[in-house]
Amino acid sequence: MMWEYKTLTGQTDRDLNILGSQGWELINITLSPSGGLTFYFKREVK
Repeated sequence: MMWEYKTLTGQTDRDLNILGSQGWELINITLSPSGGLTFYFKREVK
């Protein structure tokens, strides 16, 4: 099984839902020292 990964910052609920509908799975969220969020996603390569 192979995976592809995506990292995004500052996304809205709408953007996150779009990624979910495209098969992306949220695997982690980190908070930067400045208060920004970074979202980490993966999905299986087909």
